[in-house]
Amino acid sequence: MARKLTLILAILGSPLAALAAYKEPPPALSKLIDAPRLPNQLVSPQETYLLLMTRVANPSVEDLAQNEVRLGGMRINPKNFTPSRIRQSYKELSVLDIKSNKTLATIKAPQKSKIAYPKWSHDGKKLAYILVQDNKASLFIAEGPKFKTKLLKTKQLNALHGERSYHWSSDSKHLLYMARVRNKFNQEAGKLQPVIQESKNTKTAVRTYQDLLKTPSDEAYFTYLFESEIRQVNFKGRDQQLLKPDLYQSFYPAPQGEEILATILQEPFSYLVPYYRFPKVINVYRDGKVARNIARLKASDDIPQGFSATYEGPRSVQWIPKSNNWLLWVEARDQGDPKNNVKVRDQVMILRGLHKKPEAALDLKFRFSDVSWLDGMQAYVEDRWWSSRQEAAYLLNLKSLEKKTFWQRSYEDVYTDPGNPTKINLGSGESLVPVVDGKIFLSSIGYSSEGNLPFLQTLDLKSGELEKIWQTPAQTYSRVVAPLDQKGQRFLVRRETNLEPPNYFRMNRSKDKMLAMTEFPHPYPEFKDIERRELRYKRDDGLDLSATLYLPKGASSSQKLPILLWAYPREYKSKKAAGQIRTSPHQFNRVSYWGPLPFLSQGFAVMDRVAMPIVGEGGDEPNDTFVRQLVANAKAALDTAAESGVIDTSRAFIGGHSYGAFMTANLLAHSDLFVGGIARSGAYNRTFTPFGFQAEERTYWQAPDIYNTMSPFQNAHKINEPLLLIHGANDNNSGTFPMQSERLYHAISGLGGTVRLVMFPNESHGYRASESLKHMLWEELQWLRKYSQPKRAG
Repeated sequence: MARKLTLILAILGSPLAALAAYKEPPPALSKLIDAPRLPNQLVSPQETYLLLMTRVANPSVEDLAQNEVRLGGMRINPKNFTPSRIRQSYKELSVLDIKSNKTLATIKAPQKSKIAYPKWSHDGKKLAYILVQDNKASLFIAEGPKFKTKLLKTKQLNALHGERSYHWSSDSKHLLYMARVRNKFNQEAGKLQPVIQESKNTKTAVRTYQDLLKTPSDEAYFTYLFESEIRQVNFKGRDQQLLKPDLYQSFYPAPQGEEILATILQEPFSYLVPYYRFPKVINVYRDGKVARNIARLKASDDIPQGFSATYEGPRSVQWIPKSNNWLLWVEARDQGDPKNNVKVRDQVMILRGLHKKPEAALDLKFRFSDVSWLDGMQAYVEDRWWSSRQEAAYLLNLKSLEKKTFWQRSYEDVYTDPGNPTKINLGSGESLVPVVDGKIFLSSIGYSSEGNLPFLQTLDLKSGELEKIWQTPAQTYSRVVAPLDQKGQRFLVRRETNLEPPNYFRMNRSKDKMLAMTEFPHPYPEFKDIERRELRYKRDDGLDLSATLYLPKGASSSQKLPILLWAYPREYKSKKAAGQIRTSPHQFNRVSYWGPLPFLSQGFAVMDRVAMPIVGEGGDEPNDTFVRQLVANAKAALDTAAESGVIDTSRAFIGGHSYGAFMTANLLAHSDLFVGGIARSGAYNRTFTPFGFQAEERTYWQAPDIYNTMSPFQNAHKINEPLLLIHGANDNNSGTFPMQSERLYHAISGLGGTVRLVMFPNESHGYRASESLKHMLWEELQWLRKYSQPKRAG
């Protein structure tokens, strides 16, 4: 029986709902779905081994149709107690010896299973991973140097929390894991009870989350799935309970000893926010008992308004690596409210032992964003503030509590981005920043007016001076991925050029050379000869803009081509930052099924990464002039495309995904620049997201004109060009409910416009099934072909 998907369409104003078989695009497009992707990598502690992780192929529609439970903001496979849609899963793991560059072992997932969440042990000699099968998830280990795999005999895993579901012990002799508690659910629990919610003089201005709890029955089932116990297993099969059953959100073994830091959800659950914002307690356990309570937190469903808002109480609670079981966390000192005018927004706290009093270690002017641990008792701390787009970086001495400010800068100004600290793997997901001669290494993308030129530089911890010590070789895009020793001499580098796909190299700074560690072939040779041009141009107000123009091989002015523009709007607080270049002319020409480049093989030109900045300087908000700036951006791009001499701009299409879809519908509503559009998984009625969206902090009631002006739904009568709407029927992204596309379809259809709606069953915000992706390309190609025909004279 042919596989079906739901197509809702309106052709020439005549609405029709139908079931249709999945379609196949031309072979050149279809091959892109299964084209190989660069494996992920993970360097072992002590930098002995390199783990290459080959990702699984796209699932089938049957795979996506498996039973899925959506509760508390989670999507769960109730048969094997794992996330139903694991973001990164692998079909194969390869272990390379870094020194000899030899493959020591290849671990393949059995048929109808996949590998997830691989972790090196702290001693760097063992590898653990979870094997996900249809009805269970199991823990495996592989020990060097031969890395033969071994199944550990454990209780049934509860792997709902992904990589947080298990950890290596600090001595690398055990694995700690979450285990399922109950095997059956009482189907009658919570049924036939009234659903009651009440609010009394408390603001709960939260975003429009999906998959939330709705009934007492939901609460009961969520508890059944979420409940777990913390257990420990060694490699001889001895398995014992460490912590009794509870609703664990996370747990982390101490750097030394047997203490465990655990976060546990508490009732009453909230129906307004996902599980990670439920009430919770944070405790340290020793011998199965509470040794120290760190926090008791209420549900964070009433935090103040604003993107820099947070809840009161300890946040980001974590062990300090290489310490004698010290803890660090952060607390808001402005009640979590960005509107409160205070000098200290956040305070970093340190607990130097479970029986000590917490100490205030560092006052932050902005909101805490990250901490990186340096060898010895030092921390690299970062904070940032949304409304001003400012960030700062500090060095904190954990013993003396002395601090040094390295810089305060605008994080929008990418040309001055110093980069991020390079980190060595400590095992089990932990990392450390190596210090060499009082300096750490920062790896930067190297944004510049010439395009991205990645580099490596040192930061002197005493003087704060930066010194560039390496930069990508000419005509390549080479980026430092990880250190390969603790002396700062050898690094793992990912290298690519326009025509050469990314590969991993070993770089030795002292010898100034790179040795190839992998040799991956070109993943889509059919697209090897496409032409690429980096465009620089100006908007009508003088703002600098950029885009990348791609042309099929042999394009000429004798036969001008229709063109597809693909973009995503971004908000800025300064014109200087908005005009900066964020691409490299030397990166590999990636042709992804997810973007517009596949249509180069079908006679279309493509303009990708088209800059769509929305700027609001000073007291102005970017969205105050969203529509005007959006149209000006698009017009400038088309005018520049016309100057190439090979583009017929009277046959120009606009397209995008998510906020890019929102942009697409707005451009069709407020301009006549395009003959049609492709909008995937967008939100089109901003009154359905009344407490803010994207970079808009104001609520609908504070700025109703902005919400209405920016909503394509409210302007559907102005959309007089053909619009293809595509959406996943199970979209879980905040704000982009499937209803958004359905309502816009009905509005345009009812007003006599030309519109087609494709709803992919069982797909979320990003589509995954091979059949869905192929049909998506087929739909997009048919739309482009149908409405790109040259207009006949007369």
